[in-house]
Amino acid sequence: MTASDEQPWVPVDNDPNTIFLLNPQGTRHLSFDQRTGTWWRLWQHRPAEHLGADGAVMLRPSDIDKIIQLSIIWIARNPQHQGVHRLADQLAGSLTRIASNNANSWGLSPAWPGVSRIDNGCPRPSTAR
Repeated sequence: MTASDEQPWVPVDNDPNTIFLLNPQGTRHLSFDQRTGTWWRLWQHRPAEHLGADGAVMLRPSDIDKIIQLSIIWIARNPQHQGVHRLADQLAGSLTRIASNNANSWGLSPAWPGVSRIDNGCPRPSTAR
């Protein structure tokens, strides 16, 4: 089953450590595990798929505000957890790619000195001096 074949459904889980972001169309649901700081893509007829914050943002850009909020709250509440840096890096990477792609599509110059342009979120050093 692919994402386009998925039928509307609502996940049911009584785990108090899980936060769900349900899509009004009934597909592409996300969950956030508060024990591990991990984002998951929920499927109706197969196991959940680990996405990370970057994958969650790409799957559900309309919920980027909630994804950022939940991720930052978890990072602030769990500073000693081994997953803090992983989650922060995923979130920062996805937001950097979004901002860079938007800047490129709008014809704006990148904000980093010495960078001539950005393709797919990867800075390229400028050759001009």
